Parts: sequence; structure tokens; C-alpha cells
Amino acid sequence: MRILKLQQSNGLSGQNALTVEQLKRLTYQEKIRLSIGEFEGQSLGDYGDEEWLFYLLNGAANKHRSDKTLNFKDQLVELDLTLNKSEAVGCYTIFEAARDCLWLRYQDGISVGTLKSELRAWKVFFLWWKEFFDGMDFEQWLSEPLRLNEYLEWIKRDFRKNNSQSMISSIQQQYRLQPLFQLYKYRSLLKCGLAYPPFGRRAASTVLGFKRKYKQTQVIEESSWVLIIQAAWKIVSCSDGAIALYNNYWESERLKLKNKPTRDGNVPSQSTLFNRLQKYLVQHGYDSYSTLEREIILFEAAAAVLILGLTGMRQSELSSLSKECYQEKNSDFSAIQFKSSYLQGVTFKYAHLPEGESHQWLVPSKLKLVIEKLNRLNQCRRMRTFEMLKKHRFNGEYERLWGDAVRANQSLFVSCGLNANHKLSMRWGMLTIKRRVDTFMEYLSNEQGLSVPMRVTPHMFRRTFARFIALSPLGSVEALRDQFAHRAGDITEYYTQGGDGEILNWILEDQSSFQQAVIETQLNHNDGLHGGLGDAVSSEEFASRDFHTSKNLKTLRKKIGGGMEVQLNAHSVSVRPVDKGACANNCRLNRVQCISCENCVITPAQLPFWEDQLTIMEACAKEGIVQGIDKVRELVSQLREDIRESAATAE
Repeated sequence: MRILKLQQSNGLSGQNALTVEQLKRLTYQEKIRLSIGEFEGQSLGDYGDEEWLFYLLNGAANKHRSDKTLNFKDQLVELDLTLNKSEAVGCYTIFEAARDCLWLRYQDGISVGTLKSELRAWKVFFLWWKEFFDGMDFEQWLSEPLRLNEYLEWIKRDFRKNNSQSMISSIQQQYRLQPLFQLYKYRSLLKCGLAYPPFGRRAASTVLGFKRKYKQTQVIEESSWVLIIQAAWKIVSCSDGAIALYNNYWESERLKLKNKPTRDGNVPSQSTLFNRLQKYLVQHGYDSYSTLEREIILFEAAAAVLILGLTGMRQSELSSLSKECYQEKNSDFSAIQFKSSYLQGVTFKYAHLPEGESHQWLVPSKLKLVIEKLNRLNQCRRMRTFEMLKKHRFNGEYERLWGDAVRANQSLFVSCGLNANHKLSMRWGMLTIKRRVDTFMEYLSNEQGLSVPMRVTPHMFRRTFARFIALSPLGSVEALRDQFAHRAGDITEYYTQGGDGEILNWILEDQSSFQQAVIETQLNHNDGLHGGLGDAVSSEEFASRDFHTSKNLKTLRKKIGGGMEVQLNAHSVSVRPVDKGACANNCRLNRVQCISCENCVITPAQLPFWEDQLTIMEACAKEGIVQGIDKVRELVSQLREDIRESAATAE
């Protein structure tokens, strides 16, 4: 029997767990007086509060899910479902049904973001029900739901101002169908629910019909991408003077000119201070503050483009980077010292909590300079925000922005805040990132005369970065998936959606020639197949290794100073772990020699390669667990036996 950890708080001694059957028979007034209980001495709130949304009610000890406020109660007030109406009617209302369903939904472990979307869906459902069935008993409607086909048309509407003629996306339409599906799914747990499936057991995507396919994000041409990155790096490299002048303008020089009295011995007025600062800018080669601000905006845009282009991170991840995001770590592998550089941040794509999940992006060490310059630029902004925040707190103004301002003070990308009434430097949003990228591309096209596209969205950098890595000789699908924080499946699914099989086709068509090239490379260590990496490829440490997986890529880049990390407990770099008895075509996607399937034909001619591979694996086994070493031993033994049999036959 399903049990919810609810306690009756109106009694002094009665604190009993209630079963779902008992809960169904309670009225709304009785539920209001229920307490969810305590966890570690802290009250979890009552049924009518919003605190219970942040805990899992699974029969075990309740655990904190988030310390952020969802403001659930305020959003329900917008439904115009007052407590007095519920008390007067005394029957099951939409207000109670929405709260019960969302309560049960959160018990299933969904995220706060999903819960917010479903709460908005309940609001739309209520608006529709009120327009067509106002005055009708909700329980009566549940027993015989009417006009559901009209609701399918209703959910397509965009209720925002000035958008009455537009339609919402298919995903949002599916969210708006959730109230009906929940009323049927939880029918045994609710006081009253739908007795039959609302649309004949069809899924929401099927009910909505054909889904319009959106055009997949384009990639930037390689020549244009190189020009963009080079131009961005040039702007960042030449920005020291503008950053120093900007900080002096708002800090030391402004304070100095403000404290300098006029010829009459009076305190300078605002216009006098402005004229003095204007003269200061002219002395340093800027005809106005707008010119300096334009150069600062270009620097910020170039820094954002470099990080987006060289990491492939999402806009939300760029916005959440902290001022101390750049990290370095020293590692050892086979008595070789390596230094890895990465950006420590947060990813939100697959996170269940609004705070996101920690993630690392491997980056070139040159990005350290970009991070340092951004922090120098934002130093005066953080100080001004700190002073303005104290002023607002003293005056009791802009209270809703206090928390965001404190968090933004630790962010890497913050706005200047001068154009806002509150004068606080807030963290960049997606719109700001897009505007910075647009400004940068317009500058390259109009003022620099470079042949680059005028319109480039931030997500195009992510897709272009992935395309270049996946198609490069050192590319690895596994490394790309780790870099991009894709958790749902293999990274190739991300690029094959929407009919884009370009990467897979390229890999499969070139598979046979690649296998032959691997054999030739192993026999001739000085071959320049690996992109002219020089001595690093032909050295003893890397001569017999296959550079087409993420772990070898890390090792090689460490050797040549690229700033990648080596994991000591990894298996051999050219042998894929067996997953459910097969490699699931990972060998094709990662372009490696495989002994788990027939995609790659292994002949006695490859014995030197596999002998070297076995030697490396045995060396790694001393420092950690190595997967697949038994298979390689068996393979080497079989290849040696084949060579002996061939020699005996020849004699």
C-alpha cells in the first residue's frame, strides 16, 4: 500500500502516517491542516505551503532538493481559485486537483523546471475549462469529459500580449496536455479523476499529429571560422590599454577629478566632472566615452566568441561561468609530467536541480589570458555593484534583485549596469550573449571587410566546434560527448537527428582506407598521416599507439603542450569496452581498430601493433584496472599462431 509521510498537525499527540486511501477521503480544509513532518529538526511545511515541493516524498527520509524558492503559491493565485470558493462549494475543484497532481508528480522525482512548466499548463487548462464549463461541477465534468478536441486547438494559442495570432511550439503543446494525462494517471490516488484515457491511450506527441521539422543549426565554414577566431584573439591581445583606461575612468581618475576643487574652491558639479573626464579621454586618444565603450563591448564579444568557439559550451553554461573558472592541474603518466587546463562550470541540460551540475571543459592554456582580462575589466563593476547594493539595502529598494546581484558579483561575464535604474552589474543573459555575437560579426564584416557571415548564432559555434573535432584526424566521438556533457546517448545521435548523417557517412565510407592507413602507420612510424605532428608521433612513447580515441588524444596533446588530462585507470586506448556483448558500432564512430566485432579485419600483418598495444596495457595495469587486456592477450596469441602456421605451410 502506498504511504505518504503526512502528519496531522492540529492534534497534540496524533501524528500518524496517512495512506493514499485515507488522503483521498479528506476535504481540502482537512488537507490544509496536514503537516508533511520534519527532517533533521526542520519543518517540511504544510500541504498548503510550497516547501514540500523541494523534498522527495518516497516513504524514506525526506531530503532537500533545492534551497531556491519556487513561489508556487503566488502562481496558483493567478488561477483565480480562492480558498473561499473551495470552502463554499465543498467539492473537488481544479485548484485541489492541480495541487494533488503536481504533488504526486514531484514525488516521482521530476525537476523544479518541469514542475513550473506543468504548473503553467494547469493554468491554461483552467482558463479553457472556465470559459466553456463555468459553473459546472468539476467532478461531474471528470465523469464525462466534453469538448476535448476543442482543447487540442486551444492549447496551440499564444496567450502573451501581441502574440495572439502566433502558435506555440509542439513541446509546449505537449506540456499543456499534461493535466488531462495526470488526471487519468493518478485516478486511483485522487479523490476524483478521469475514468478513461483522455485520447484513447495515445501519447501526447501522437495526439498533436505531425511535428514540423525545424531547420537544423548550420555550421560555419572552416575558412570563416578561422578568420573569426583569429580576429577575436587579435582584439583580446590588444585590449590591455582600453581595459586599464576603462577602470581608471570609473575608479581612480574619476575619484581624483571629483575631489579636485574648481578655481573658485568649490566642489565640481556634474557637468564639470563630465568635462574633465572627457578631456582625460581625449588625452588618451578617445574622442568620447562612447568610443571607449564600443571598444570594451568588442573585447567582451571577442572573449565570449573565443570561449564559445574553443569549448563548444552552451549559452547558459557561458553565462554561469564564475570569475575563478579557469583551473590547471598537474598529472603524471608513464613518468611524464603533464599540465591540464580546463574551465570549471555548471551545465543545466540534464540537471534535475535548478543549480545545475558541475562540469569541466578542456581548453587551450591561452584562454587563461582571456579570463584574466575579463576579471580585470569587471573589477570596477563589481566594486560599484557592491556599493550600490549596500545603498539599495539601506533604502529598501530593488529587493528582488539583491540575491541575483550577489551571485552576479562572482560571475565572469557581467553587464556594466549603467543603463539600468538600479545601476547593478548583473550576469549576462542569453539575449546579451546573442547581441554581443551580432555586434562582433557586424564589426568583422562591415569595418574589417572580412568574408564572414553577418548572422552567426551562439549555438553555431557549438555545432561547428563539434563538426571540426568529429571530422579531424584526432577526433573522437567519445571525447566530444565528454566535452559537451551529453548524457542522454551517444554524441552522434545529436548530429544525426533531423536527417543529418554527414558525419556517419563520412566515417563509414572511409573505413576501409582508414584501416589500411593504420597498418601502414604502425609499420612506418615516420609517416605523416597524423597531421604532421612531427617528433611526438614518431617518438618511442607514441610510435605504436593509435591516436584516434579520446584517451590517446589527451596523452598526445599533453606531450605537445595542448593542455589535456590523462586518466591513469583507463583501459587501452585502442580497445573499446564490450557493452552487452557487442561494441554497438563504437569502433566505426570512433575510428579505432576493434576486436569486439567484424567491422575491422585484423590480420597477422598487424601483430607488431597489437604486441605494442599489449605492452602498454600491461604497463597501465600496474597503476589501475585495465579493461580488455585478456582479449588482447588472446588476440596476440592467435596472431602469433597464425604466423607460425603460415611459416610452417610455406616450408
